[in-house]
Amino acid sequence: MKNFLIWLNEQNDTEYNIQSGDTITALAKKNNTTVENIMKLNPSITDPNMIKIGQKLNLPSNQQVISNTTTPQTTASSNNQQNLTKQEPKAPQPPAWHSLISKFEGMRTKAYWDPTGKVWTIGKGSTTHPDGRPVKQGDVITPEQANENMQRYVDTRILPVYEKKIPTWNKLNPNQQSALISFGYNVGPNFYGSKGFETISKCLSCEQNLSGVPAALNLYNKSGGEVLTGLQNRRKAEGDLWSTLLQQKKQDSEGRESNLGTATDEEITSPQFLKPQNKK
Repeated sequence: MKNFLIWLNEQNDTEYNIQSGDTITALAKKNNTTVENIMKLNPSITDPNMIKIGQKLNLPSNQQVISNTTTPQTTASSNNQQNLTKQEPKAPQPPAWHSLISKFEGMRTKAYWDPTGKVWTIGKGSTTHPDGRPVKQGDVITPEQANENMQRYVDTRILPVYEKKIPTWNKLNPNQQSALISFGYNVGPNFYGSKGFETISKCLSCEQNLSGVPAALNLYNKSGGEVLTGLQNRRKAEGDLWSTLLQQKKQDSEGRESNLGTATDEEITSPQFLKPQNKK
């Protein structure tokens, strides 16, 4: 008989940069901890629903200590238990905007002429390559490159503009941010404060006006003065996504539990969010 200690998954507390689509609840589940533990390690965060993209977050370690007085024969079962804790982690859930944009933009690995925008387009609505070259007839890319181009456009062209221009951006929850990312991917990231976008700009100007965003989104469903079914469907999907966590927050204020994570791929592609897009 002898005493021994077994250390499982020994790690130091880690510093994590918050990404688009992250929530404290989701990060707690991913790291096998609780929202309460994360909040204790981050006293500067007073509201777990209000975190900012790029904000640094301390995450607890997964260190576990098992102390026991037993015989060496139990070591094998302890090793088996340790091996079970080393299972491959699940891939992180992509943010809601990823599925929404992908659904409405489609996937084209060969360049095609967009008659609405009157420009050569490729992948998931990309009109330029990562190096800045405009897409031209005959260009070909892979599906992986199409996803990379979409992510790069969001990271370098949309998010920096939103963080600088939209006063309420850091007050929005992940689904609200995803709805605006899809909107900006479609109409351009500089819509806020621009001519023709007065209504949605006013709705985003202060927290008191945010409830008007879904209705405002529905106004932008025309191209060349003509209402397009595809744009109607996209605006409705963005409005529905925007409203998802607003409803859940209302439940929280009334003392009921709610899931504060972002909508999943399955939810985004369900009839609640999307209708088939009519393509010419």
